[in-house]
Amino acid sequence: MQVPVPDGRRLLALACFTISHGPSLGRLLTQLGNCNCCKFISRLDLKFTGTSTFVRGDRFNNIYHGKTEENMSATSRTAFLVLGHESSGTKLMMNFLKAAACHGDVEDCQAFDAALTGNLRAFGQAGNSIMWRRSLPHFGRPDWKHLAPEAESPQLRVWPDLDQLLTILDNHWYSTRVLVTIRTHYCAVRSQLERGHVRTTDEAEANIVQAMERIIDFTHRNHLPTRYFTFESMIFHPEAIIAALREWGLQVDPTKLVSLRDVNEQYLPDIPGLSTEPG
Repeated sequence: MQVPVPDGRRLLALACFTISHGPSLGRLLTQLGNCNCCKFISRLDLKFTGTSTFVRGDRFNNIYHGKTEENMSATSRTAFLVLGHESSGTKLMMNFLKAAACHGDVEDCQAFDAALTGNLRAFGQAGNSIMWRRSLPHFGRPDWKHLAPEAESPQLRVWPDLDQLLTILDNHWYSTRVLVTIRTHYCAVRSQLERGHVRTTDEAEANIVQAMERIIDFTHRNHLPTRYFTFESMIFHPEAIIAALREWGLQVDPTKLVSLRDVNEQYLPDIPGLSTEPG
């Protein structure tokens, strides 16, 4: 069957519309095979996988107009997705975003999680700057508040579908930026053990490695602008976090930050002869 090829302007509009509306229309274009339409899109340097996951939304606009995502200020409708291995400081980072007037929840109960089961009410009430948090792995039940306290166990933790979160944000016309939190490995492992996230040191070690692999794959594959923040810098150098967020168009009000303290110290061994004084 011959597929009619529209003129350049109509084709570009079709490409923009398709990318902005996610993979369902992307699959339609993919079915066109090696026609001129697909060849034209490929010349625009649009990336798509075998499952037709296109570079969508503002990521297409940046590519088409020759702009780099690293130096783009935050758009008028931006979602800040906070990701990190467990006990890495994702809640601390959410506090910085809350102090910058981002809409969302700091604690474990995330209002936007309702969208995972089809309830989109939280997005109807959201502003132009929102924040959504995921630790990896993540406690996988949206109704966990109704469970017995002992139900929050390592067996019920799951690896979240980050692409599902991104699709929801894309469908609500949010430009997504990712903030990744990491923590000194030794302390992160012991924090996970103390908080009951894992049963053994080996499990914590493996989870941290897998979490970072999943996060890096997700951000790279979807061409998402990403920043890495250490737990320790949030404690000792909050001014560095505030300055970095300012580059993304966020103005953090320091008076609204929660009191921060060094919880790593409780996990550190006492090593005779070691001086921690500067100089």
